[in-house]
Amino acid sequence: MSKKFFLIDGHSHCYRAYYAIPPLSAPDGRPTNAVLGFTNILFKVLREQQPDYIAVAFDSKEPTFRHEAYEQYKANRKAMPDDLSTQIEVIKQIVQACNIRIIAKPGYEADDIIGTLAREAAADGINVFMATSDKDMLQLLDEHIFRFDASSGAIYSAETLRSEKGIEPGQMIDVLALAGDTSDNVPGVEGIGEKTALQLVKQWGTLDAVLANIDNISGKKRKERLERDADKARLSRDLVTIDTHTKLGVDVDACERQEYDAARLAEIFRELDFKKHVAELSKDITSVPEDRDYHLVDTTEKLDTFLAGLKKVKEFSFDLESTSTRPMEARIVGFSFSWQDHQAYYLPLTGPMGPVLPGAEVIAALKPILEDESIGKVGQNLKYDSLVLRNAGVRLNGITFDTMLAAYLLDPGRRRNNIVDLAMDHLAEGKIRTVELLGKGKKQITMDMADLDLVCRYACEDADVAWRLAKVLAPKLIEQGLDTLLREIEIPLMRVLEEMEWNGVKIDVPFLKEMSDDLAGKLADLEERIQNEAGVQFNVASPKQLSKVLFEKFGLTKSKKTTLGYSTSAGVLETLANEHNLPAMVLEYRQLSKLKSTYIDALPRMINKRTKRIHTSFNQTITATGRLSSSAPNLQNIPV
Repeated sequence: MSKKFFLIDGHSHCYRAYYAIPPLSAPDGRPTNAVLGFTNILFKVLREQQPDYIAVAFDSKEPTFRHEAYEQYKANRKAMPDDLSTQIEVIKQIVQACNIRIIAKPGYEADDIIGTLAREAAADGINVFMATSDKDMLQLLDEHIFRFDASSGAIYSAETLRSEKGIEPGQMIDVLALAGDTSDNVPGVEGIGEKTALQLVKQWGTLDAVLANIDNISGKKRKERLERDADKARLSRDLVTIDTHTKLGVDVDACERQEYDAARLAEIFRELDFKKHVAELSKDITSVPEDRDYHLVDTTEKLDTFLAGLKKVKEFSFDLESTSTRPMEARIVGFSFSWQDHQAYYLPLTGPMGPVLPGAEVIAALKPILEDESIGKVGQNLKYDSLVLRNAGVRLNGITFDTMLAAYLLDPGRRRNNIVDLAMDHLAEGKIRTVELLGKGKKQITMDMADLDLVCRYACEDADVAWRLAKVLAPKLIEQGLDTLLREIEIPLMRVLEEMEWNGVKIDVPFLKEMSDDLAGKLADLEERIQNEAGVQFNVASPKQLSKVLFEKFGLTKSKKTTLGYSTSAGVLETLANEHNLPAMVLEYRQLSKLKSTYIDALPRMINKRTKRIHTSFNQTITATGRLSSSAPNLQNIPV
């Protein structure tokens, strides 16, 4: 999976936050609305997007090279409000305390900084998300670079641009050169708006071609304006073109995400009276908050008492702790239950020292309750729990509310509907994250190896938060007329998807093995032909070595510069295929290689050893449009 780099336009988001949130002030009287809005956005990106790299770019106070080219550039901009300018420094302090790189370059704008880093990262195969609303940035879109709305999580891609406007990203420069930009006082051609500019660029391809064909353009006034303002259009092209070769003195690696300075952040947040953010930072996973009544049911005597209480209730929330995120491979580590606010119970079957409660007996005791249709069950992502229970011989019935599905219905554009984010957004409280309990990377452990007391708190929070979330989300569904949709469509659909996942997909392994061997032969032949065509031995899979062959040996038209040389992306190779045979051959090699490694060789390794089938996960809550998606593996992306 490609790593993710989020580049945030600092000034743009400061302004958006300032105007989006009514005036607020800290206890000492300092204005804080922009600080709060920016902080919310920043932590939303960190929490929901989990970037591998992140940086915040700010405009410099000094005039830029664009001001030198055109004195009136941004001349119509109002001065920054005083109560916003005083907040910029505080925002920067928060970003620095997050150990996030702040980048500004005298003579350049944030756009140029973002453009330079975006191109550099994309050349290394990193997916770049430019958090900005600036239309100029659309010129940078490609297979690895996207515009990103930090508030909604919406992603705007090169494909979206082609679909909506019918042009390539680079042509946005020519469109803006013709139409101008009133916000930046870019003149363009008088009387030509974006719609007309789009028509002209789509017809003629470039600004130069438009100006060279004025006599062939319809409309007397349009011709006159184009002739009169041709030099303004050329100047505007220079003004709107993002400089992607800015010498920053900072590379992508310098923007790798770091652990934040929690103590410093807490200090700033306390000064600003940001209670929610202080609570999130000061969360101590080793001790249960005083207002929580969480019980570790770790003896048969406690189990009997718990079961007696459970049998009296008509609805409860529950959650499973297990050994895997893949339900068909997971073993149950423990059960958590809640039916009163801030109260929950954890029944561990096993822990780091071995068995705790007799697993078979616990499951046998819970089976009639979990299978009873008349007893309501509430939970978060209950499809997963239902599949894990099914592997243990229990058929879950009586599902009345799923908090993940409910949150999705209320806001289909949400990027993440996990219980941690839902707790923060709807209950304004922090919750232990899985990574805090189990770690990550090579040091990550499974739930059965984690400290039992910590797992107890974590599991009880899952059940308790789900119980309280349901009480908050249910009225919102009713208010928006979505309760019937949850009850009669989404939950029944969840059961259908559960059945599909349980059944799995059988694949023809011998056939795929034969295809893999056939492709291996084709790739070997193709690699030999590529090297014969090149007249030199080189690693076909190396962009750096390929770049040298194409641009140094054969002198093909050079593309955008990267840290590895000139780009050899798919789009570049498609263009170069008109100049030489080699690019088309490399494209075919890459396509066959990806087909072999990503699907033909990978799918057999995903077969469940017990069922001899592949069990993908069908997701109801991923796409804003409501369509399903699948993951682990993604069965919808397999090419014909």
